[in-house]
Amino acid sequence: MEQPLYLRPRAHFLDELRGLSILLMVLHHAAWDLHNLFGVNIPFLEHPVMSFLQPLFAGVFVFVSGMVCNISRSNLRRGLLTLLCAFAVTIVTAVAVPGQTVRFGILHLLAAGMLLYGIGQNFWQRCSAAVGFALAGALFALCWNLPNGCLGWGRWSLVLPAGWYRFPVGFVFGLPGAGFSSGDYFPLIPWLFLFFAGCFAGCPVFRRKSPAWLFRLSVPPLAWVGRHTLWIYLLHQPLLFGLMQLLFQ
Repeated sequence: MEQPLYLRPRAHFLDELRGLSILLMVLHHAAWDLHNLFGVNIPFLEHPVMSFLQPLFAGVFVFVSGMVCNISRSNLRRGLLTLLCAFAVTIVTAVAVPGQTVRFGILHLLAAGMLLYGIGQNFWQRCSAAVGFALAGALFALCWNLPNGCLGWGRWSLVLPAGWYRFPVGFVFGLPGAGFSSGDYFPLIPWLFLFFAGCFAGCPVFRRKSPAWLFRLSVPPLAWVGRHTLWIYLLHQPLLFGLMQLLFQ
């Protein structure tokens, strides 16, 4: 009888990769706070390379989060906990920093991905991993510009009707209306496709326990951070802001 995936060894490299991604996010948020709230000049925030690096590391985090869904004992339980935390972030930011309210951030996205994967986990794990990965990856690329009003890229793009962007909750699905803002924005489309690409990629990795280097523990502190990303995400901004208040007073 095949061993359940959640009993397979941890892929420590994936924990380390998630740990690196979350630490880079913390550094970025610290720089943003210093620049925008405390008047410290940090030129690299405005550098064009940031428009590439920020979604890159966020994408790595989302993809890896999808991969490790394969070894979760209960994606439904994790999804519900993450959803509660996401709602808490929305409420706290609406009260504390109304101009930066997180209406649909990365926690909302991850919660939706975990719940959808958890509901149909047996089905998803019986699907062809290669086909699922290719299809999800293609849809992610196709829909990348959906929040900007089109499908596709450059000369091969299709401009979508403006009416599609007038629904009150359209922002959840990547159809934000005029004037929409969110302190952190990861709509279901296209990001859910990247999450599921990770789910499909992770299934054969954990089933075969290969490649071997994914399961080696190389940087234990980074792996520890990667296993506690939810709490780091929730606590880092209040801690950063409090520390900066003390320093600048």
